[in-house]
Amino acid sequence: MTEGMDNPSDLNPNSNRLSALVIGGSSGIGLATARLLARAGYHVAIAGRSEERLQTAADELAGALTGADSVQ
Repeated sequence: MTEGMDNPSDLNPNSNRLSALVIGGSSGIGLATARLLARAGYHVAIAGRSEERLQTAADELAGALTGADSVQ
Protein backbone atom coordinates (compact mmCIF):
# COMPACT_ATOMS: atom_id res chain seq x y z
CA MET A 1 0.00 0.00 0.00
CA THR A 2 0.97 3.61 -0.39
CA GLU A 3 2.80 5.16 2.54
CA GLY A 4 0.28 6.68 4.91
CA MET A 5 -2.45 4.30 3.72
CA ASP A 6 -1.97 1.53 6.27
CA ASN A 7 -5.71 1.05 6.65
CA PRO A 8 -7.93 0.68 3.54
CA SER A 9 -10.59 2.84 5.20
CA ASP A 10 -8.08 5.73 4.94
CA LEU A 11 -9.12 5.95 1.28
CA ASN A 12 -12.58 7.09 2.35
CA PRO A 13 -12.54 8.49 5.89
CA ASN A 14 -16.34 8.83 5.83
CA SER A 15 -16.89 5.10 5.45
CA ASN A 16 -15.97 2.03 7.44
CA ARG A 17 -17.02 -0.13 4.51
CA LEU A 18 -14.42 -1.48 2.12
CA SER A 19 -14.90 -1.18 -1.63
CA ALA A 20 -13.85 -3.43 -4.50
CA LEU A 21 -13.88 -3.06 -8.26
CA VAL A 22 -14.13 -6.38 -10.09
CA ILE A 23 -13.06 -6.24 -13.73
CA GLY A 24 -14.85 -8.98 -15.66
CA GLY A 25 -17.53 -9.11 -12.99
CA SER A 26 -20.37 -10.00 -15.33
CA SER A 27 -19.63 -13.74 -15.50
CA GLY A 28 -17.41 -16.60 -14.45
CA ILE A 29 -14.68 -16.09 -11.88
CA GLY A 30 -15.27 -12.33 -11.81
CA LEU A 31 -18.95 -12.72 -10.93
CA ALA A 32 -18.12 -15.37 -8.31
CA THR A 33 -15.56 -12.99 -6.81
CA ALA A 34 -18.09 -10.15 -6.77
CA ARG A 35 -20.59 -12.40 -4.98
CA LEU A 36 -18.04 -13.38 -2.31
CA LEU A 37 -16.95 -9.79 -1.74
CA ALA A 38 -20.53 -8.53 -1.50
CA ARG A 39 -21.43 -11.26 0.98
CA ALA A 40 -18.36 -10.27 3.01
CA GLY A 41 -19.76 -6.75 3.29
CA TYR A 42 -17.80 -4.94 0.60
CA HIS A 43 -19.34 -2.29 -1.61
CA VAL A 44 -18.78 -3.92 -5.00
CA ALA A 45 -18.61 -2.29 -8.42
CA ILE A 46 -18.35 -4.55 -11.47
CA ALA A 47 -17.01 -3.76 -14.92
CA GLY A 48 -17.08 -5.66 -18.19
CA ARG A 49 -17.54 -5.36 -21.93
CA SER A 50 -21.23 -6.21 -22.30
CA GLU A 51 -23.71 -3.76 -20.81
CA GLU A 52 -26.46 -6.39 -21.00
CA ARG A 53 -24.39 -8.99 -19.11
CA LEU A 54 -23.35 -6.39 -16.54
CA GLN A 55 -26.98 -5.47 -15.88
CA THR A 56 -27.93 -9.14 -15.54
CA ALA A 57 -25.05 -9.69 -13.09
CA ALA A 58 -25.91 -6.56 -11.09
CA ASP A 59 -29.55 -7.67 -10.84
CA GLU A 60 -28.44 -11.13 -9.72
CA LEU A 61 -26.12 -9.70 -7.08
CA ALA A 62 -28.78 -7.36 -5.76
CA GLY A 63 -31.35 -10.14 -5.59
CA ALA A 64 -29.01 -12.66 -3.97
CA LEU A 65 -27.88 -10.47 -1.11
CA THR A 66 -30.02 -9.84 1.91
CA GLY A 67 -29.62 -6.27 3.05
CA ALA A 68 -27.63 -5.15 0.02
CA ASP A 69 -27.94 -1.39 -0.20
CA SER A 70 -26.50 -0.94 -3.69
CA VAL A 71 -24.98 -2.72 -6.62
CA GLN A 72 -23.13 -0.86 -9.37
